[in-house]
Amino acid sequence: MSVRPAPRLVARHVLVLALFTAIGCAPPHAPALSPSPAGAARASSPAGASPSPAAARPGAALAASPPPAAAGEGRGEGRSEPPKAPAPSPTPAPTPLPFESRSLVRELGFPPGTRVLLINADDAGLTPEVNRATVQVITAGLAGSATLLVPAPAAPEFVALARVRALDVGIHLCLNSEWGESLPFCPVLPLDRVPSLVGAGGRFVATLAQRDARARPAEVEAEFRAQIERARAWGLDPTHLDGHMGCYDYRPDLFAVALRIALEYALPLRVGLFSPAARKRGVPCPERFAMFYDTPAAQKKAAYIRFLRALAPGVTELAIHVAEDTPAWRALDPAEAALRTTDLAVFTDSELRAVLAEERIVTLGWRALRDLMRRWRAEGSTSGERPR
Repeated sequence: MSVRPAPRLVARHVLVLALFTAIGCAPPHAPALSPSPAGAARASSPAGASPSPAAARPGAALAASPPPAAAGEGRGEGRSEPPKAPAPSPTPAPTPLPFESRSLVRELGFPPGTRVLLINADDAGLTPEVNRATVQVITAGLAGSATLLVPAPAAPEFVALARVRALDVGIHLCLNSEWGESLPFCPVLPLDRVPSLVGAGGRFVATLAQRDARARPAEVEAEFRAQIERARAWGLDPTHLDGHMGCYDYRPDLFAVALRIALEYALPLRVGLFSPAARKRGVPCPERFAMFYDTPAAQKKAAYIRFLRALAPGVTELAIHVAEDTPAWRALDPAEAALRTTDLAVFTDSELRAVLAEERIVTLGWRALRDLMRRWRAEGSTSGERPR
């Protein structure tokens, strides 16, 4: 004969069971008399509600109940989530090297130790003979680029020739008129806007000493900008800037003008003494510059070959001056004519081409440096200028 438990005791066990179920825990000691699964479902359901189909299935109460709380958890705090692994920190983007620390050779896409040479024909626009020789030395010779003397008499003619052939042409910024009346170079701006730059006959001053003693930076900047804009109005897309007769090379304030304009137009710049300052601002100027302007014509070819044999790794610019040999040019200045016609002959000569190949020297035009400068600009620079 079974003993029927007292109703009060049964009610107590049911109440305890319902309490532990509500807080998501199992009772520490199972009661002596547990309701059946269906009964448990009925006991935990609101009055008058039918048990859900899931609760009515055998074992559903066990499956639906949350797992027991871990030992040592405080009552009423619920289950603690397992500790989560910390999220990995995002990998920071590598900090770009400062411009002055970058290898120009590698930035141009060549292996370390490569010798890169930019051969530039200066003074394009000077005369028709210079124009034709410049086109020849780029298209059939070894030069990669030229620079235009905007104030020179034959400058518009050269721009027309260059545009047809898509040549690399920069601006040969000018503040001197060293040829006098025979080949006058006058400011692009009205003379009353640049009085410190004007010499006899409304031309630029003739000598370097006059230029460097008189030139005011504000007037120089205005005239440089006018020369660039004049060339652009003719349809030229300049690839770089350099200075006729070193017009910004000997005064830091004039170099600052040239650098500011180069940054504004996103054009690389030929520099000498101030190369580190230009590189620091993101101007990829060549690391070395060479010119054999004053070498006697009879010695020029041998001098150029020695120069190429000894060329150091890195990026070097070599400036040349070419002209066709005509009676008019020889009449203008016989010694000058000999120097320029010799450069044309040397840099269209197969022997010099063979030396370049033997020495594995890579030749480029300035457009490659302009593209590099604008790629650096796209990465972000401190100057904030954008190409015009």
